[in-house]
Amino acid sequence: MREIYIKEDGNDYGISQFKYGVMKMNPTRITDEKILEALIGCKQPASFENIAAYLGCVNSTNNGNCKYTSDALKIIPILRDLIERKLVNPIKTFDAENFYATREIRYAASKKGQDVLKEFNYIFS
Repeated sequence: MREIYIKEDGNDYGISQFKYGVMKMNPTRITDEKILEALIGCKQPASFENIAAYLGCVNSTNNGNCKYTSDALKIIPILRDLIERKLVNPIKTFDAENFYATREIRYAASKKGQDVLKEFNYIFS
């Protein structure tokens, strides 16, 4: 399996071959709310490629490899900020780093129909 790496600030974010084919959303403005929504919408823990695909930042090529749009690079600093704010937890696997929303975020999403913004409005203000 071919690995693609996006390197920013000395951190390697391993991205394996795109497996899911169907994007959940059209390309959209990348915000912390949208990344949390993607994390909750993806199977947990989600890889960077899952988050990018959910946000519409991945184009699948004819041979099945993934090609990232320029918006995919905007995910990294926002994801890092969410980790620092303890809203997202990283988990290191043998081939890449995966991410999952904290228990409180997942619980709120299950009670609010995945509308994280209403429950955590104070976080984003």
